[in-house]
Amino acid sequence: FCYNLLHAGKERDYMARKRGTKSAGPLQEPVLVPQRVAARSGTTSLRCLFYCIAILVAVVLFVWVLPSPIDPIAFSYSSEDMPTFTGPLAINNHLQNANRVFENEIAGPEAFAVDKEGHVYSGLADGRIIRFDQECVTYTTVARMGKPPYDKCGSSKAEQHCGRALGMHFDPHSPDELYTVDSSRGLTKVNVHTGEVRLLAPSHDTTGKFPYMNFVNDLVVLPNGSVFFTDSSKKFGRVQNRMEVLECRANGQLLHYNPTDNSVEVIAEDLFFPNGICISHDGQSLLVVELTRARILRYHLTGSRAGTFDVFAENLPGLPDNISPSSSGGYWLGVAITRQSRLIDFLTRFPFVRSLIVKFHLVPIIEVFLPKHGLVLELDSGGSVVRSLHDQGGKVTFATSQVLEIGNSLFVGSYFAPYLVKLNL
Repeated sequence: FCYNLLHAGKERDYMARKRGTKSAGPLQEPVLVPQRVAARSGTTSLRCLFYCIAILVAVVLFVWVLPSPIDPIAFSYSSEDMPTFTGPLAINNHLQNANRVFENEIAGPEAFAVDKEGHVYSGLADGRIIRFDQECVTYTTVARMGKPPYDKCGSSKAEQHCGRALGMHFDPHSPDELYTVDSSRGLTKVNVHTGEVRLLAPSHDTTGKFPYMNFVNDLVVLPNGSVFFTDSSKKFGRVQNRMEVLECRANGQLLHYNPTDNSVEVIAEDLFFPNGICISHDGQSLLVVELTRARILRYHLTGSRAGTFDVFAENLPGLPDNISPSSSGGYWLGVAITRQSRLIDFLTRFPFVRSLIVKFHLVPIIEVFLPKHGLVLELDSGGSVVRSLHDQGGKVTFATSQVLEIGNSLFVGSYFAPYLVKLNL
């Protein structure tokens, strides 16, 4: 715009100068005409430059004072270089050998639980909890997290009303009852036979009995019946999860529920998008995923280090989601977004850019440039990647959440896909 304005001004100046001197013939002196027009036109370029600078300053001031819902910080995933996709991370297409199950019949089967008879359960985006057999022939709705009417359930706008079951685990002392976290309502318990849903610990408690929670995400139940669960953000809800990812601040917490007295205790605060959680194979610690730091923390339950954290795995090749045990003595890890394009790493260093993305609602545009690359990782007992399953181009799945291993099969969830994925190993 400014270039065109200046160019037009220069042309007007040139024409004015041309009009300012008129030829009187080959043997006569030039005849001078009034220079008033040329003088006035000579200031056009300066005016155009002034207007352009004024517009630029106004735009900068507008962007600067326009409030942003996020307060981002600069950081780096690790002091080391981003992991290369070689060795155990070498790109393959193993996930493309998987099958989509219940396609276009369900949406967002993020997490799984298995009952004593081997049936698999999952929570869906429309608030339902379903049960299906391992052959995935059919499924049954066993409960709904929200209240009727259900006709608009499935959209993000209706999530508060319809509920959204994420992490789940059966009570070892009451095998018909399923602990689950409803992302916005809190910790619940579902009777899978009657469909009854009981709210044990509300997220936005006004009585002062329970700590403030806003985005409960995953849980694990210990053999003694106590429950540890994550609250990914006290600032943003699940529907606003992109805001939390772009802010990259320590807004999350780890909590403990005691079923004996129905109390909730905050175990740790200042966690970076704490997401998936599971108990270690030896039962001595919990593994807690920090999505926006691309790492996994270990919380010690016993011994001299009880009540403390250390890093179990870091600088992962993507932003990790849920974690679950593998039969090899290690752990399966779903990856929500890979770091393959380096765009994620670039944005971490420039909080002002991330703030602009949110201010101008550019998140959908940024997501277009993120690779649709399905990735599942297997870590050993020490936190090192020993196997990776890829779907380059996301032909079958991408943005994986929880991975459930049963026999020779993997069930792979997703927080949004209209299907679940089953892979025979």
